[in-house]
Amino acid sequence: MSLTPRDETLPATKPAAPETALPPLSADEQAAVILALLGEKGAAQLSGRLGAHHRPRLEAAVRSLRTLNVRQQRALAARFAEALAIRKAGPRGGEEAATALTDALFGPAMPALPPAEAEPPKTLWDRLAGLKPEDVAAFLAEKGPTIAGLALSHLPEAFAAEVAGALPEGDAAKAVARVAGDEVGEPAMRAVCAVLETAFFSEGPGASRGIDELKAAQVAGLLNRLPTARREAALAVLAETVEPAFLAAIKKRVLGFDALATRLPRNAVPILFREMEEAALLKALAYATARGSQTPEYFYGNISQRLAGQLKERMAAHAGIAETAGEKAQAEVVGFVLTASADGRISLLDEEA
Repeated sequence: MSLTPRDETLPATKPAAPETALPPLSADEQAAVILALLGEKGAAQLSGRLGAHHRPRLEAAVRSLRTLNVRQQRALAARFAEALAIRKAGPRGGEEAATALTDALFGPAMPALPPAEAEPPKTLWDRLAGLKPEDVAAFLAEKGPTIAGLALSHLPEAFAAEVAGALPEGDAAKAVARVAGDEVGEPAMRAVCAVLETAFFSEGPGASRGIDELKAAQVAGLLNRLPTARREAALAVLAETVEPAFLAAIKKRVLGFDALATRLPRNAVPILFREMEEAALLKALAYATARGSQTPEYFYGNISQRLAGQLKERMAAHAGIAETAGEKAQAEVVGFVLTASADGRISLLDEEA
């Protein structure tokens, strides 16, 4: 059997009587009539004879199939007279018929599979649980019960029990007692995570277990709140008393007001002027300008010039600000930036950037 070509109609064997006149039918609709007359069993004999790209058109044509009388059917498909004699009623259309016929021709449509869910990334604590509990316990024993307790409170329960069992008896009791204590702040918890990440999973020159990252973070946090002169003096003393690697770990975390010109991204500058207390910001800018710092001009270059002009006018009220007040104001600005960085609202640039 050959189906009518898409752009042709079947030739009439003789002039059609008025009741035999066919309504306008597309090639797809003509083919749908013939296939519907064949039924599911008859259509199954054509399986594999039609390309899969025909399916959507035929399915749509059968779904919207109109009823034809017998003479119209015979005029359209004279070569199927025997099938017409058996099926006096018009071909059956509708959703169910369309699905049954196209399934017989092309096979059942494959259901759409739901997208595979990506496996969530493993947390630090999950990765630690894949290590030997003795190794983790040995490291935590060196850090003391506070850090050990924080780690035990976040490790998977079964693995935490193994680690606690591998700790020295006295340390284990103190660490478990720390688990029952108060929650620590987010900055401290991030510092503990950084220590563990560096100790067990970092690679390369910076992955030395000899560097106490938590202690370096504590020292840097103190230095960041000191006036500039005292901070520089403290760093000079540290340079003579600690290992170079430990000093580098501290300096990496130190952020002075003058360093904001190179460490604070341009798109983060407007956040300062939107969210910081204006009085402290104006004092810090006035004091930095008097010292010849480049940071004020960096700030002005990354906000609207109209706002920059207004700030310079209001800054005049703080001309001649005392060193103590100026250093305090600059420390407040640095503190705001560090807090925003810890919250993830600001991403500080590396010193090399």
